[in-house]
Amino acid sequence: MAEPVVKVENFYFRYRAGEPIRLSDICFEVKPGQFVAIIGPSGCGKSTLSMALNGIIPHEMEQCEIAGTVLVAGKNTRQHRPQELVVHVGTVLQDPEWQLTRPTVEDEIAFALENLGVPRGEIARRIDAVVDLFGLGEFRERSPNELSGGQKQRVAIAAAFAMEPDILLLDEPMSELDPAGKHLLMDAVLTLRARRNTTILFIDHNLELVLPHADQVLLLQGGRLLRDAPPGVLFADRQALEAVGFEPPQVTQALAAAWPEVPRETLPLSAEAAARLIRDRLKVPVPAGAGGEAAPRPDGGGGTAPDGEGDAPVVARLEDVVFRYPGAARPAVDGVDLTIHRGELVCLIGANGAGKSTLARLVAGLLRPTRGVVSVGGTPLTALGQAEIARRVGYVFQNPDFQFFNTTVFNEIAFALRLQKLPEDQIRQRVEEVAEGLGIAPYLQEHPHFLSRGERRRVAIATVLAMRPDLIVLDEPTTGLDQATARRMMDLVLSLKAQGRTILLLTHEMQWVAAAGDRAVVMAGGRVLADGRPAEIFAMGDQLHQAGIVLPPLLELGRMLAPLGAPVTADPQRLARWIAAATEAPGGGAP
Repeated sequence: MAEPVVKVENFYFRYRAGEPIRLSDICFEVKPGQFVAIIGPSGCGKSTLSMALNGIIPHEMEQCEIAGTVLVAGKNTRQHRPQELVVHVGTVLQDPEWQLTRPTVEDEIAFALENLGVPRGEIARRIDAVVDLFGLGEFRERSPNELSGGQKQRVAIAAAFAMEPDILLLDEPMSELDPAGKHLLMDAVLTLRARRNTTILFIDHNLELVLPHADQVLLLQGGRLLRDAPPGVLFADRQALEAVGFEPPQVTQALAAAWPEVPRETLPLSAEAAARLIRDRLKVPVPAGAGGEAAPRPDGGGGTAPDGEGDAPVVARLEDVVFRYPGAARPAVDGVDLTIHRGELVCLIGANGAGKSTLARLVAGLLRPTRGVVSVGGTPLTALGQAEIARRVGYVFQNPDFQFFNTTVFNEIAFALRLQKLPEDQIRQRVEEVAEGLGIAPYLQEHPHFLSRGERRRVAIATVLAMRPDLIVLDEPTTGLDQATARRMMDLVLSLKAQGRTILLLTHEMQWVAAAGDRAVVMAGGRVLADGRPAEIFAMGDQLHQAGIVLPPLLELGRMLAPLGAPVTADPQRLARWIAAATEAPGGGAP
């Protein structure tokens, strides 16, 4: 039997004496070629564990407390520094900004290879291979600083792939990627694993996409290893899942509800496997109106017509808006017309680089259009001062670190309220209200930069929600959040909408678009490709694919089965009713 490529025994760590223990009594092994998913709530210790595996802990952490053993490729990480381990462990950090340092994309990919003395011809071959694999050809000579968040993430991943390591350690690598980019990454990871028997350690909150490929799952909670098990076994353990606020993939939820007598650990995790199983179990003929469905019909959204909510006042309007960054070959936003009415939740979707964040910054007055007019509340932004724009439009950046400059979370949230000269008791009430709603009340006296990425994102959102602006612009608000926190975030967004707030939501998470959006606006190449109800948008088929949009597994399963009468829905229970009526449950477990 092959020796483990990773072996962790009784590992304990905290950053310095007196601080909370970050990891305690961690024990596990990973065999060569395994795909291991490392999951858990934000702040549970996943990123700390990743730094222990690549040698950053303990060598880059002064005054830290550490016990136990971490062996990687047979090397004790206490005795070998990160620069020695890098030939064995390729790391992709959750924030690409931290690891992109070179003037061009090609230089970035070549940098580590040059430091390791890889021959020039081999460097050129590897660069060509990963540039092609990740679709980076048009960016090859550009600075990483000119790229979108998702494009930067692809560069960081490509640089790690080019190292051809024994172990590929990915810390939330999909956080900045669009749906098509996530699938591209997963295909590339699986290709690398198949070609080189690379061991994959994959930290992510996107359980729907990661877990169908995992051999083993490490579930962390509060710095401890709660479970070490195959995915099916883990999702049969309801107690463990409830302890961390996680749910099985929605496809598995639908099958479990339809066939309650079937052991959960035997149920498929992916849409493709579920569709095959359901087709094998279909009653012939399929009962008419199975599950209460008269015909295949997409779900989604609150029913708002594409032209707005009737006579609701216009909150924001863009008229023939064009914006071109200095030196850019083409506009980032090109001739956009868009109207947002009071009370709407408008979802702005599209591939990385489609122009979504640029358009959002134009709406928030952070950029001035090259041509056209942006108005808020009927007034062109050019006629308003920045303080008045900030009062009317609250903007949450895609990267929360861009908007922090106070030393405590409380002061960060309170800062803009104090500029408005609100009474201190009212400020405290608002800060505590949003902090409680977002689950960050325990961190009010902490420094924002000492929190996990998911916790920092919640702080950034709190700073805007406390202002109670007319229009709230949320740029990827669930990025970096675990399942439970993402659900809590969307519940908060929906509660704001119920209060009459108007929200422009930039997101790659199509399940939230389907479940919460009144409208979905699809952008591609700086233009609006489509604007309509989510149900109408999800029925576009090839056009969605061309725009870099991929349906989440539950919606994709419904689409696969729609010719048989299944609903295309974001509700697992609704699809479960159809499955139960249209199929014979697998006897003795799914094949």
